[in-house]
Amino acid sequence: MAPEITWMAASGVLTALMFVPYILGYIGKVGLVAALTQRSFNEVTDTPWLKRAQAAQTNMVEHFV
Repeated sequence: MAPEITWMAASGVLTALMFVPYILGYIGKVGLVAALTQRSFNEVTDTPWLKRAQAAQTNMVEHFV
């Protein structure tokens, strides 16, 4: 396999995994049932590390696509 494809696949996996801390933090903040039924993520943005996790994942998606 070409190195470019290997690094692109690794970047895709990293992009997918960078969303996990944000989801776990959201579940920890509002609870599992509320996280599954609620559509708004606005109340989580007051936590600094969740802001950073979301910004990092958004940045990675922008550069990957």
